[in-house]
Amino acid sequence: MILVSFGATALISGVSYMPSKNRAVLGKHRLTLTAETLTDETPVSQGTWSWAAIPKVSRNSAYVFIYVQQNMAHIVPRRSFPNRTDADRFYQFVVDTWKTARVRD
Repeated sequence: MILVSFGATALISGVSYMPSKNRAVLGKHRLTLTAETLTDETPVSQGTWSWAAIPKVSRNSAYVFIYVQQNMAHIVPRRSFPNRTDADRFYQFVVDTWKTARVRD
């Protein structure tokens, strides 16, 4: 019974996360960062957040995470940049802009 339940759950999860059903979530996004806002564009959606509304910014060795909700983040691969220096500059811009906006509020 446990195996059947696990299999059914896995199948439902796999189908619900198919890119064709989540075109605004999965796939390529275009992020535009300004001193005031972060804008995300996909072929089917657009969203804009004030930096003051961003709850968290972090990174690991492979990704930069810009959280727009406690459990939802824009994940920017470091491989998106031509070199490590550009990736580090991007992260520093994100952190500096985010911290500045949070101080103003």
